[in-house]
Amino acid sequence: MIASYFVKDKRKLLSAVVCLVLAAVFIIAASGCSSKSRYMDEAGFIAFAEDEFKTHELVKPAGEQTVSYYYGEEFSYAVRSEECPGDAVKAFIDERVAQIAEDSVNSSGSALLIDVAVRRTENGALSIMISRSEYDKDSEENPIFAGQKVETYLLKDDGTLLQPLQVLNVNYRAKASEFTEKYIENTYSREEKTPGWRLFVTPDSRNYKKFLMDGSSIDFFFDDNTVLQEGRGIVSVNLGSLPMETAIRPKVLDRYVDRSLPMVAVTYDDGPGGKSEAAILDTLKKYGSVATFFYQGYRLDMESENARRAAEQGCEIGNHSWNHPLYSSLTSKEVAKQISRTNSKITEICGVEPAVSRPPYGDYNTKVLKAAGMAQILWTVDTLDWKTRNPRKIFKAVKAAGNLDGKIILMHSIYKETAKATEYIIPWLRQQGYQTVTVSELIKYKTGDAPKPGTVYRKLP
Repeated sequence: MIASYFVKDKRKLLSAVVCLVLAAVFIIAASGCSSKSRYMDEAGFIAFAEDEFKTHELVKPAGEQTVSYYYGEEFSYAVRSEECPGDAVKAFIDERVAQIAEDSVNSSGSALLIDVAVRRTENGALSIMISRSEYDKDSEENPIFAGQKVETYLLKDDGTLLQPLQVLNVNYRAKASEFTEKYIENTYSREEKTPGWRLFVTPDSRNYKKFLMDGSSIDFFFDDNTVLQEGRGIVSVNLGSLPMETAIRPKVLDRYVDRSLPMVAVTYDDGPGGKSEAAILDTLKKYGSVATFFYQGYRLDMESENARRAAEQGCEIGNHSWNHPLYSSLTSKEVAKQISRTNSKITEICGVEPAVSRPPYGDYNTKVLKAAGMAQILWTVDTLDWKTRNPRKIFKAVKAAGNLDGKIILMHSIYKETAKATEYIIPWLRQQGYQTVTVSELIKYKTGDAPKPGTVYRKLP
């Protein structure tokens, strides 16, 4: 009896211990997953965001950070940011963050965390990283991590965007590749790496576009499923100052054109174009881009401010006749007068002598070419902005043109709709890997020669 009594108690004791263990496991699991479970109020979202920011942090903060929370029952997001030096840079970051948040809302996500890092390079440029962690909902409406994306920018203090090769020397990819390939090879197992991971660490112009740099080091970012298998997230590789010291320019270049990369010439006719052209120049300046403006001579005295500003921003000024006649209907003497009178006015107002001309309506013949005595620039992509007067359709015409390398885009700077379309087109060209160049630069880099008088250019090889 005594033995039986102890056996029963042991079973009860064992059962109680098992229950306690299971309960403890449940509590621990619930506690450990609290950041992943549905947050019921703003305080819950804040706790969730604090944990997730730590989990998906790509770089260590370099100074004070501020966090802003935006809570909603259907969608919530938080922005963690380091201090921005200057209003122009802050405005750029705020605009980009707002666009990311809007895109995430439209994609039906449940939560979004945006992390902003700001660094100063040795040569004075500002290096910006904006990462976003996105969350969807499961069947019980719990936030589930859906992936992370990162974008990086280089800016001047006035908010103007820079290209990497304005800040770094042309050898920077080779330097980065030499270190990164060894790092990935030695750090991760064969099973962790993708079969074609080496393609993403070569010094190819498509690689090493995403990075954050300061005076002592540079972090390169590789998207999910590039060097490591899908699901591993973004890979960050930090290079100290020594491997990259010869890759950093001592001074930021005002402009840099890499003739090995795609380039396109954006052109505007009929200006100077008042408020719409001023808005176009604002967009070009913002994105560190240039265009070619073909001006009518009679408008220059009335709109000299835009003309001077365009030249000062590095844009090319071209001749578009004095008052837009049909050249083929004029005598050779009249054509020559249209050209020379406009050239003189451009030189007087802008301080430059035009090298290129565009005939009104694209109308020319042998007589015109001889009388004009200048290279005549036509176009490859006609956006028909004068006809549609619709920013989205103008933008669509550019996107529908296919490969734009070596092509010349025609628009008109006198329409407010074209100014709005420019706000879409210029950053899109940059995102697609195109360099915006002037018409003369396009001719020079594609043919090896300056524009030739009497020659008609439509598309460059």
